[in-house]
Amino acid sequence: MTRLPLPLALVLFLAGCGQAAAPVAAGSDAPLAASTDAPTAPSAAPSPAPDLIPGTGDPTAAAEPATDEMAATPGSDAEETQYFDFSGAALARVRRDARPATPALRDAARRLVDETGRERECGTYPEGERLFMLDLDGRPGDEALLLYTMEGCGGGGNYFDRSGYVLREVDGQWTPVADFPMGTKLVGNATISALEPGVVVVSPEGDSLFEPHRAEIPPR
Repeated sequence: MTRLPLPLALVLFLAGCGQAAAPVAAGSDAPLAASTDAPTAPSAAPSPAPDLIPGTGDPTAAAEPATDEMAATPGSDAEETQYFDFSGAALARVRRDARPATPALRDAARRLVDETGRERECGTYPEGERLFMLDLDGRPGDEALLLYTMEGCGGGGNYFDRSGYVLREVDGQWTPVADFPMGTKLVGNATISALEPGVVVVSPEGDSLFEPHRAEIPPR
């Protein structure tokens, strides 16, 4: 009786029983087991439990991202805030007719404010200065309004006052021809309420104790 090799005998035996034999790897004495298990997908991490508002069971709102930007609001742009010294008819007039200062006018205004500060022993506040070219006497030639703030006059700590100059250009030189007050820390604020031919009218703002003032502009 011929003895068959063990792997071949196993194949013939399974075939006779109606079962398919597992493939045999080359050079191996044992059949490879057929894998019937599908690969398992990695399980997702459980979602973290939401933070709840104590005593309510409601989830807390998500935090907004940090930002340095400020939301713009109507009326807060420079075109509006530069006119805070004016009210009424003067405000309408300046918005309609005022022109930007020339370099020569800006230089003259800077020297004038600095000299005023030295004479009064005050500090200046350049950020609050306003300068407009405007016809103020109804005659040929240019005038300008210079509005400025003095701080800590005479070593007075947080004291301040606001004032104005009228400048006139004559032979290419800008010279102050009138000046006027516009309020102090003690009495309150004022605004230029009217620009009549040859006159700057200054009025109290709100419940300010400022006394109304009329600054006369000398004729040319």
